[in-house]
Order: sequence, then structure tokens, then C-alpha cells
Amino acid sequence: MGEKSNKHVVIPAAQMVCSTEHIIDNGSRYAVIINYSKEHIKSNLKIDDAWEVSEVYRGKLDDNNLFLGACDVAVIKLVKKK
Repeated sequence: MGEKSNKHVVIPAAQMVCSTEHIIDNGSRYAVIINYSKEHIKSNLKIDDAWEVSEVYRGKLDDNNLFLGACDVAVIKLVKKK
């Protein structure tokens, strides 16, 4: 069973962008980041210092800046740093 935590590892800076996190196990989780705006958005992602992005499945992430189309989503995998 995965760890349970109310603390988010990823926090988007843009006002119309929200995220959900889905814990896989103690050292990894998926984040689904949603743009609720009708505009393309660039949002800086604040990622907890103990974690890092291991894979981007959907969306464009460049140096913690996420680029999302209008009403689009990104899916990233995060892992705890060793």
C-alpha cells in the first residue's frame, strides 16, 4: 500500500492551473496538472526539494516551466531523490 500524505509535491504557480497527485509507493507518484483556462499557459512548478521529475508523459516541461494548451493537461512522474 502506498504512503498517505496530504502534502503536495508539485505546486503550480499559475492561477488557473491545478494539480492532483497519485501515490504509487513511498518513492514515486504521478502528478496530473490541469489548465482550466481557455488560454495557453506557462506555469512555473514548485517541486519539493526532496523530489524530482523522472518522466513527462504528456505536456512540455522545461526547467520547471510547464507549457499547457488551453483546457489541457500534463502528466508527470516524480521520484524521491536518493
